[in-house]
Amino acid sequence: MIPDQIIALSAVSAVAIALASLYVAWRTVNLQHKHNVLSVRPIPHVDVADYEDCLRVKLVNIGHGPLFIRKVEVSDDTTSKPAIIDWMPELPEHLAWSNFAG
Repeated sequence: MIPDQIIALSAVSAVAIALASLYVAWRTVNLQHKHNVLSVRPIPHVDVADYEDCLRVKLVNIGHGPLFIRKVEVSDDTTSKPAIIDWMPELPEHLAWSNFAG
């Protein structure tokens, strides 16, 4: 016959292990949720190229989530304009900006 103390100890141990298992499961779900949120996050990147006959400023999403651009503002800390091309000097009449998207 098994003494009552051993039965009580095994019952308390079973409850403790069950509670520890619930905590581990809860923590795992929270970490997985955080990972899922961060893995579909948009990461905006401004790509700039300044060549002899070409100037390019491009906004690229290098993340996996959708990147929504609600407003673009280009400033020099004192004045702000709605587009980069507004900061460019006037071109001679026979030249024009090409491939500009506002």
